[in-house]
Parts: sequence; C-alpha cells; structure tokens
Amino acid sequence: MTSNPTRVLYRLAPLLLLLQGCYISTQRYPGPMAAAVDPLPPGTALAYPAGPEEVLVIRIADPVHVRRPGQSASFPLYFYSKQARLNAGSWVFSGAGGRAEVIFGGESSVRFLGHCSGVVGSPSRDEPLFFFHEIETAVINMTTGQQVRLLGGAILDADEGPFVVEREGDEILRVRNRSKAMGRLAYLDNVFQLSPGDVIDLPILEDGTSPSEEDPGFQTQTDGDRQLSFRGQVELIQQGQGVLVRTSGDNESKGPGEIKGHGLRMRLREGEQVWIDDFVKRQPSEALTTIRPTGENE
Repeated sequence: MTSNPTRVLYRLAPLLLLLQGCYISTQRYPGPMAAAVDPLPPGTALAYPAGPEEVLVIRIADPVHVRRPGQSASFPLYFYSKQARLNAGSWVFSGAGGRAEVIFGGESSVRFLGHCSGVVGSPSRDEPLFFFHEIETAVINMTTGQQVRLLGGAILDADEGPFVVEREGDEILRVRNRSKAMGRLAYLDNVFQLSPGDVIDLPILEDGTSPSEEDPGFQTQTDGDRQLSFRGQVELIQQGQGVLVRTSGDNESKGPGEIKGHGLRMRLREGEQVWIDDFVKRQPSEALTTIRPTGENE
C-alpha cells in the first residue's frame, strides 16, 4: 500500500514550520529596548519608610486602593472588606467617583472625594500628618499642632476643621476654611492667615510650593495680609494701602538692600526705591511699580 505524497506533506507541514522557528529569527525591527538605567531606581516604594503611627482607612465608594510601606503593589478595598489598618508610610488611592476616609484618631481625618492619592505621614519623625500627591476634592480635619502637606508642598495647619481643598483646573488649588478657628497656610515665602469662611486660590507651580527656609539675615514686617522680609540698609514706609521701600545710608559698604515677599525677591542699589501697593485688592502688575531713583516724583 503506497502513501499519498500530498497527505504526507500535509502531516509534515506543522513540523517543518516548528523547525523553521527554531533556526530563523522572527524578531521584527526595532529590536528589544535596552534599559537606560541599570539597576532601575526604587521608585516610590522606599520614598516613605514605615512609621509607628497607625491609621484606619475606610472605603466609602469604589474604587479605593491602599499600599503598605515598602510594597510595590496596592490592593483594593472591596464592599465585603472595606476597612484596613495601616502604618505611617502607607499610600491611599481613590479613583474617579471613589470615596475614602483616613482616620488618625481623635478628631483628625482626611476624606477623599474623587481622584485623590497621598501618603500617611509620621509626626514622630516630625512629618506632616498626611502628604497629598493628587487632589480632586479633599476634606481635612486637624487638631492643634498637626499639619498636612498639600499638592505641590504648601503646608496647612489649624486647630480644628474642616478645611476643603479642591483642584480647579490644572493650575489652581482652592482652599476653604469651613471651621470656626483660624488656619495658617505656608506657601513659598508667605504665611497666609485663613479666618473662618476665607477662601484662597493657590497657583500650582512646576518647581513646587514648599515653604522657603527663613534666612536669619532677614527681618520680617507683617501688616494685615501683607508680609515682607528685608535686610541691609532698607526703609519700609507705610503710605495708605501700600508701602514704599527705599535704600537708606551708604549701601556700598554694607552691601545692597534686599526685599522679598509675594513670590518676589528684589535687590536695591543705593538711590533706588520701589512702591508696593495692595496685592489683595489690585492685580500684581498694577501693584508693583518699576524701580526708580530716589527723589523723583511719586
């Protein structure tokens, strides 16, 4: 009995294709990507080490995920297991439509509404109570001596709450004081006092908004909502709603006068002065007058 050549070839075709794959490369252009950094950086897994403090995270609405310190993956909180006890250094995430609450004990808590994320801080290491990394809407309650780091690095502290923080577009963070006590917001080189009912809009900057370290060589003058720091031979003269800043004496021997405030830092040579009007009631471009030699008409 002779075999049909066509049938034999049909049976051998899969074996021939398999052998072809063993000896012929099927990799198409471009080839595999090479690692630019080896070994890879640790990422955020080691950015916040574990601390002794313990918090309770409650899932109110999906989706909510948490990640323990040192771990590289998060896990969800389901409707049948919607609570988790976590240590300082843990991450908390809520997606679009999600709601979660982080309870620190006493009257302190942080509530997520929508797309938010952050890390539980360790006050025993002199850290804020919570670090925000993403905010859609958050409700914050604190007690005396506690702080929260907002998006970008600004520090909020108060004696009680609630404070409502909302993301307005891509560039603005809005903070509302809905408590019955004063709040303080450290933003770059300014410390804003928030009375009950006050609302403040903070620009979100690429370089961050962490409070600037105080230079011991500067003196600070506070007048209502205006805070200016200066050093050198500088005079600050209050005139109406604004202040006139001018050099005094011989600055050549003691160096130039410097003034900083409202995100600005200016250096004044001998014979120069600058007029700063009310930044609260007027636009910054109108409130700051160009430096001009002393003695000219104002």
